[in-house]
Parts: sequence; C-alpha cells; structure tokens
Amino acid sequence: MPKSRVAIGIVTYNRLELLRECLAAVKQQTVPADQVIVVDNGSTDGTHEWLSNVADITVVRQDNLGAAGGFSRVMREGYTGGHDWILCIDDDVMLCPNTLQELVSSPVARPEEVGFLACRVVSRAGQTYMTPLPADPFPLWYDTIGSGGYVRVADANFAGFMVSRTAIQRRGLPIKEFFLWEDDREFSERIARVMPCYLVINSVVVHHQGRDGRDFRGKRLLQVRNKAARILISDTTLQLKLWRLFKFGGWLMYVILRQGYPLACVKCALVGLFLFRPKIEYVESDVDSVPMHREPVSNQA
Repeated sequence: MPKSRVAIGIVTYNRLELLRECLAAVKQQTVPADQVIVVDNGSTDGTHEWLSNVADITVVRQDNLGAAGGFSRVMREGYTGGHDWILCIDDDVMLCPNTLQELVSSPVARPEEVGFLACRVVSRAGQTYMTPLPADPFPLWYDTIGSGGYVRVADANFAGFMVSRTAIQRRGLPIKEFFLWEDDREFSERIARVMPCYLVINSVVVHHQGRDGRDFRGKRLLQVRNKAARILISDTTLQLKLWRLFKFGGWLMYVILRQGYPLACVKCALVGLFLFRPKIEYVESDVDSVPMHREPVSNQA
C-alpha cells in the first residue's frame, strides 16, 4: 500500500506568539507532513508579516471567517493538494513530537474507508479533556483500546482532527456560516453517521486554552444559534431530532441561569430554529465567492 499523503492545517487569528509555538511543534514531528497549510483569518498583529518569512509552508490569507471558515478553507486546500489526510489544529493546539506518527501508524488509518481520526486532547497540566466519548457500548470499546490503541467515536472537535479525503468528497466541508462553535460537532457527526471514525489514544495534543479578551458573550450566543440549527439540518430521524431539541431546551435553560442574558439567548435560539439555514458546501463547488487573498504556494527562505 502506498504511503498516505498528509497535510497539517492551522487556523490562526491575532495570536502570533501561540502560532510561533504551534508551528515549531509542527516542524518537530517525527513523521513530517507533506504540506503545512496556515490559514490566516485576516490577523492584524503582525502574523501576516511574520508568516511571509517562514519557509516551507503554504499561507492562505482571507477575511475573518471564524474557525469554521478557516477550517473549511484548510480542508479545501488539502483536498485540492491531493492529500489523503488533513490534520486540523487551531493556533493554540500544540502537537507532541509523535502526534502525527501515532495517527498514520494506527491500524485504523485507512483513508479510503475511515472518516476521521481524532487526537486525545490534554490541558497544559496534562489532564485529558475535550476528548470524544466512545461510540461503542461498554465494554466493547475496552477491546479496541487494548488491541489497537483506538476507540470508535461519533463526533470530535478540531483540536487535533485528521479528516480523510474520502470523507470530504462524500460529506462536504464544515459550514462556514457557523463562524464559531458547533461547526466541528456538526461536521464530525455528519461524517460519523456514514463512515467509521476513531480516537487514537496515544496521539496527543496539548490545548493552550484560555480567555484572550475577546467577546465570550458573543461566542456563547453563536453557540446557542448554531446548536439549534445543527439539530434541524442534520440528516437524522425525526425521533432523534425531537429528542435533541428536548435536550437543547434543558441546556438553554442552564446557560440562561448560569450566564444570564435570557432575551439574547432566546432570540438566538429562535433564529437557529427558524431562520438560520446554512448550506453544506462540497469540494466541487466554486470557491471564488469567498473573499480571500492567496499567498505563493510556499514561502522560501
């Protein structure tokens, strides 16, 4: 079997110091990627100027389309570049030296039939979190962990998310209109409904998460809208949609009681339920409608 071609894609926005560290970790991989793609969502903190002097990366500069628009662009670039896998990370996610090696050497690293492989996410203190739960019933998933170091999952986030070319071809791209939050859940669930997907236990990324002074209230309201829309646009049964709507109502009450701004939350929920209907974009669709500025294919030192 020929070696799979792998691209690593990073989405960044105004976090230059984290991006420096993130790229340094990417370049220290024991198994190097065939291409490193950086999508700059219109940074204004010197990121663009710094990236222009970094060798052997592909830079795409575009308007700020959020994490959703950034990862959609990363996957399109990786797909059109002919890669079998695209490993997606934010600029605050640091790969361990063997992160990519563990993914591509896993017995489930079969891009023709597997939708995605997820990394185990740990905090800077080394504690596992933001990691998807097993999809198989207990205790079946114990066997796959013990025999192959992997477990089947039904969703994942973009903090260490390696998606296959086949999945993009079959299921399209992340929904750019989500901007932030729920884009990864919608996309990963969309794939996992029709293709097997796995978490590779020993492929680890470190998430440097923290409040960065940006509008957290605005992010939460986007989550409310997107979570509601994600339920209704999914290609699932009516029974499952009703059950998820019921759980969404309980979650919405929790958000309101814990964080306040009830009118804004209810308004965003209604928008997500009745007005917000984004379309899934597929790789063969026209990309010229997205405002962006392309850099040279690779920067040379």
